[in-house]
Amino acid sequence: MKVNFKLDRDSLRRIERDFAKKSDVLVRKMSEAGGRIITEETKRMVDAGISPVKGKGRFKKYSESYSKQIKRGKVQGKSTRPVNLKVTGKMMKSLEYKKITNGVRILFTDEKALYHNKLGAGKSKVKRRIMPIDEGEEYSRVITSRLTNAFRKLMSIFSRR
Repeated sequence: MKVNFKLDRDSLRRIERDFAKKSDVLVRKMSEAGGRIITEETKRMVDAGISPVKGKGRFKKYSESYSKQIKRGKVQGKSTRPVNLKVTGKMMKSLEYKKITNGVRILFTDEKALYHNKLGAGKSKVKRRIMPIDEGEEYSRVITSRLTNAFRKLMSIFSRR
């Protein structure tokens, strides 16, 4: 016994349109989830003194002179451990994500982030990586695992629709 199944052009076009709509929604949802997860985890990790960049680990301790200033109370509300790059909180509050075509852009609007991440902060120009910006760098396993789990969950939800 043999059965042929054919779709007419109108049916194929309807399927293509429906798939395109679902695909666009899925990309938007994944982008939104990705931006939210990356910014949340970056803030959480930096607050704990850990770089969100894979392989960087704990931030290097503060210089001896800066540690002395902290201990003497010259830097209000600051402790020497963990090294969390936080004095006022302005820099980490400036971490945000913006929607772009088929994705999101993660950025700091406070220029201090550039010094900590790329140029080096303080007299000793210490770099404490808070974003993977160099070739071959990526976010830590904690962040990529959360992203993977969120994307799998979204794919599962969308595949049932």
